[in-house]
Amino acid sequence: MTQSSLPAAELRSLKRLIGADEALLNQRSFHLSAVDTCRLKRNIAFCRLQLAAIRHGVALRKYDPHQPRVPAGSPDGGQWTSGANGGGWSGSVSLPIPTGEPTFTTDTTGMEPWKSVATAYDDDGAISQEAVSMRDGSYIRSTFADADESTPWDERHTVVLPDGPTLRFETAGNIQTVKDANGQTLAASAWTSAGVTPEAFVQPAFAPSPDPRVAALIFAATTLYTWMSSRNTADEKAVFAFNASAFVPGADPKQPAIWVGKLTHKEVTDACPRFADVQSLADQSVTVIKRGSYTSAATYGTAVHKWIQDEINGPPTMPARPPRDPNFRAEVSLIKSRLETYGKLGSIRIDVYENPGTGTVCVYDIKTGDKGLAPLRALEIASNVQNFYPGTQKIVVTETRPRR
Repeated sequence: MTQSSLPAAELRSLKRLIGADEALLNQRSFHLSAVDTCRLKRNIAFCRLQLAAIRHGVALRKYDPHQPRVPAGSPDGGQWTSGANGGGWSGSVSLPIPTGEPTFTTDTTGMEPWKSVATAYDDDGAISQEAVSMRDGSYIRSTFADADESTPWDERHTVVLPDGPTLRFETAGNIQTVKDANGQTLAASAWTSAGVTPEAFVQPAFAPSPDPRVAALIFAATTLYTWMSSRNTADEKAVFAFNASAFVPGADPKQPAIWVGKLTHKEVTDACPRFADVQSLADQSVTVIKRGSYTSAATYGTAVHKWIQDEINGPPTMPARPPRDPNFRAEVSLIKSRLETYGKLGSIRIDVYENPGTGTVCVYDIKTGDKGLAPLRALEIASNVQNFYPGTQKIVVTETRPRR
């Protein structure tokens, strides 16, 4: 049984789908036909019926009401507590490790962006909590609401950055709210089939501009996305979506619409129609480019990227000609090439850019190595998008790896 087929995960997915369809239905900027309006309403009604059926089944499930929890009202309200004998991470930042017979995984290869993971499960096998130690010194504590719990969020990810700032990403349906350690909202956004849109939230009158917490927000978002991408499955893909102005100097930092989370392949495809095409090209590359023919990971990675680039843009010419399709192009990523651990002189890394014509540009991060998405890379992506497609409103980034 996969995580996405478990009750709690099913509920999260259905609530996200309902929220996304309702947002599209209510956006006046979209001129929906009567057929599309009817289809959206039918989808919403069907998803609500599925929700009711799952909740009815969960209500019959036995559970332990005496399991210790942090009291409601506290920042960690609803999470497990380890009590007086609970453990914690070593180092300057302390995060309680989930109890309830968690499993512990340590990366001994040094190839993953994380060092260790503690995972705890509900009775039905769904992941309940995770505590992750990242290689850059960050920590991530994730809590997922049980199917029979009543919480204001479906999942919450607390990211503690190396230099101390703590940010919480709370997702309820398709709405994600990001808060600082004091519970002050820094950003609120909604995932829709047209990408991410900002949500209104109360801002204190004394909030500085530019708000220094926005930089921490972007750093935390890329850290969370890196971790989630390392857990991509056949059913779900991590996405990092943001409004283009989030990385534009001088833009209003008080509305940095940023959304990080797992989506089903259909949800990604709704926003990024060529998602399956890019994955197919990545998969084909490993049958054409044989690993054994290359002496290093760097030269192999370059060959894979070059093959994908030529398949999308067309064979190289002198002088270089424009891509076959300006709205579907593969471009060299200079910053990514420099950041790759095994990057060597002459090696290249590419991103694939898709412009569906909806105001959202999709960026496919083609990966053969282990590095995650750094804030500098996010800035490069935003700059390239604005260069290729001026006036872009939203950007969606997802990692694409060859499936071996």
